[in-house]
Amino acid sequence: MLMSSQDYRESLRAFNPTVFVRGQRVESVADEPLLAAGVNAVG
Repeated sequence: MLMSSQDYRESLRAFNPTVFVRGQRVESVADEPLLAAGVNAVG
């Protein structure tokens, strides 16, 4: 099933994976500026 970019971001928020960037835990992958390029490329 294809989803919109908004649906993709919402699914990331709901999944809430544990991710670290530069040794710091990221609260929300969907909203982290350092991960924006990758998130935008997918959705």
